[in-house]
Amino acid sequence: MEDYLDDEHPGEYFYELVLTAPTLEVLLDELRQGDVFQYYLSVLAMPKINDLSIIPFSESECNMLIDPAVVAWDEYHTIILESVSNCRATNKHNSAIRSKKYIDYVEDAADRMKRSYPDSIADDERKRTVWTSCIVALASEFESRLALGLHHRGVNSLKERIKNVLAQNWVPDDKEHAEKIYYVSGFVLRVIERLGKRAKGEVATVLDDILSNARATKEEAKESDLPTRLTEVKEKVSLFYVNKSFYKMMVKVESVFHHLMSEIPYNCR
Repeated sequence: MEDYLDDEHPGEYFYELVLTAPTLEVLLDELRQGDVFQYYLSVLAMPKINDLSIIPFSESECNMLIDPAVVAWDEYHTIILESVSNCRATNKHNSAIRSKKYIDYVEDAADRMKRSYPDSIADDERKRTVWTSCIVALASEFESRLALGLHHRGVNSLKERIKNVLAQNWVPDDKEHAEKIYYVSGFVLRVIERLGKRAKGEVATVLDDILSNARATKEEAKESDLPTRLTEVKEKVSLFYVNKSFYKMMVKVESVFHHLMSEIPYNCR
């Protein structure tokens, strides 16, 4: 695979993949719970036709399919990561050929894996045929799940990340940041008002409820010690003042945006 490397630090990229990729244990557990393997188990319980079963394995033999001591899942896991590292596109001209190389490497690894039979399978031609088919299907699912995990690069799902951010009770770093959030909060209410005027039925009612429950007078906002300075400066454009509850909600929104944006390198924004 070295022929296809022209990156400055390929080893560092591979090491990062190893650290962030779903582990072998996680992937095999997902295979066990997945539709493919559960189908195999369900077939074992079906009545045989002419003394033959679609899956001609005992339950223990079926479990061997995802046993890393029997099938070289560990090696397959490593080969996929090596292939992702070594075959990733580095410019617009080598994307297609490297994608093809990745597919070739992974399919070759799956082909070798499917032809390694446990002793109880090796001497039975029908079992060998079904075994190879089962391994091919499971290997495809394994690779798809690993690729999905790499797509997220080892981080929690967006839903979980947002949940974690909201649990931190973040507050703005300085007064100026707080004033900008308050200013934007008033602008959001202005947008809600405009939408409410065009909306009908239940939507209009909901928007009107938000508006009436979130607005505050200038005096009420100042009494609540809210950061109103910027809104006061821009007051001639008829921005709304918001109450403390709505401001706190907008701070939560800003906290999520602030944290997620901080994960993106400046040169990628």
